[in-house]
Parts: sequence; structure tokens; C-alpha cells
Amino acid sequence: MSKISNWWKKLVSKIKSWFHGDKGDGGQSGGGSGGGSHGGGSSAKINPDWCYGGQNGSKTVEDTSANGYRLTSFSFDGKNVRFSGSGKMWGATHENHSARNCLFFKEGGKWYGGFFEWGDDSRRTRAINNITSGYGGWQPARLAAAKEFAFCLTDKGCKHRTNFLTCSKSAKAVAGDSEVVEVFDPDVVPE
Repeated sequence: MSKISNWWKKLVSKIKSWFHGDKGDGGQSGGGSGGGSHGGGSSAKINPDWCYGGQNGSKTVEDTSANGYRLTSFSFDGKNVRFSGSGKMWGATHENHSARNCLFFKEGGKWYGGFFEWGDDSRRTRAINNITSGYGGWQPARLAAAKEFAFCLTDKGCKHRTNFLTCSKSAKAVAGDSEVVEVFDPDVVPE
């Protein structure tokens, strides 16, 4: 095996441990940005105010079971949330929308947000039309002014949730440009 291949495997292992909260500090690190236009998402331990969307998820517990759904990437360009993950999404299928998409923004050092769209196992890009129309008390101007975002999924009853991932909106995206956000895929080895 080449030195580059060994180096790559070590790097991927380290990055995967970050996504799963294994930083040697009890999982208290994280919450940084995805970095500029590369919104791959950073794992975060946040305690948001679930003030929008009509469903209070503040008592949700992260599903850490072996089959639990785990987010691996998240990006937000100001119009669409994109995410990927692995595991079971609490029985959510294309016909059975039993997951909830939840978006949060950071304002004044605190996180605000909540439910904005039903989720299932087939759609990994969700438009924020419900937010921009003011659904469930959402205030679109507050979201539009923010630069840091977090995302999670909950089950239908808001008892379980995924991990939180965070990202930052790029300068171009803040200005309204609909640029494509690149997502880091740790399973792809460069040639």
C-alpha cells in the first residue's frame, strides 16, 4: 500500500471520528463551521431553542443505537438544505413521512429554529418554502440574516433525533448566489 493511501485512510478515520463525536473530550467539542463554501457540516453539541415549526423538540434524545440514523453531511445555500446519512430513519419511507427536517440558525451566540418539512428516506434535498412562507411562526428574515446553521432530523413524535451538524453560508450564498456547495465524502479516495 502506498504512503498516500495509508495517509488517506488515517485522515478518513480521524474525520469519521469527528463526525461521531469521538474527540477525547466527551463529545463536547464541535459546532465549528463547515468552512466557507465547503458546507460538509461539522458535528455539534448544541441546545437550540425549538421556537419554530409548531413542534417542541427540546426533549428529543439523540438516537445512538446501532441502527439509528446518523447525519454525515449537511449544507445550506439559503434556499435548500442538503444532507446525507446512514442507518434507519425511524420507518420513514417515500410513502411514510415519519421523520421531521429541522433547521436552526445562530443569532447572538444562541441557536433558534425547529421543524420545517416532513422527511423520508428518499429525498436528501429540501427547499425551505415553508420557512419563507412563515409556517409555524418561522421568521424568514432572521434566518436570512444568519451565517451559521445547524440541522437534524427527528422522528414523528419528537422523541428521538439524529446528531446535529453545522455549516456556514458562504459569502456568495449570503449575497443570494445559488452556488453549488461541495460536500466532503470520506469514503472516496483520491487517485
